[in-house]
Parts: sequence; structure tokens; C-alpha cells
Amino acid sequence: MKIIAYARQEPLECIGALSGALGALLLSQNASYSKWGWISFLLSNVCLILMARKKRLYGLWLVQIYFSYTSLNGIFNYFR
Repeated sequence: MKIIAYARQEPLECIGALSGALGALLLSQNASYSKWGWISFLLSNVCLILMARKKRLYGLWLVQIYFSYTSLNGIFNYFR
């Protein structure tokens, strides 16, 4: 299975992509549990920051730092 081999080779990228997709799905549900989408987004941001730094993708690295700020802002607003 090529997908599994790729996930083993690039775990940060795959976890970042999947947790970002989960965060978007959770927020789009507009339900009581939707606030957990912000936590999922933050996990995505951390993984993609680490991956971008490792691969020297500085544009992606910068935008993920900004998205981390928006995720923290969402967590602050929805969990207080």
C-alpha cells in the first residue's frame, strides 16, 4: 500500500493534513462538540510547522505560525 508507506515516510505531513481536515469537519457541524475543531487545527498547525521547518518550506512555515495564532484565538474564545 503506497499510502501507508508514504504515511510512514512523512508522518508529520499526514497527521497535519488529517487533523486539519478533521478540524474543518468539526467546525462545519455547528454542534456542541464543534469547538474541538480548534484543538484539531492546532495539532495540524504544530505538525505542519515542524514539517515545513524540517523541509525548509519557509512560506508554509510562516503561514502555519499565523494559523496557530488563529487556532489559539479560537480555543480562547470557545473554551472560556
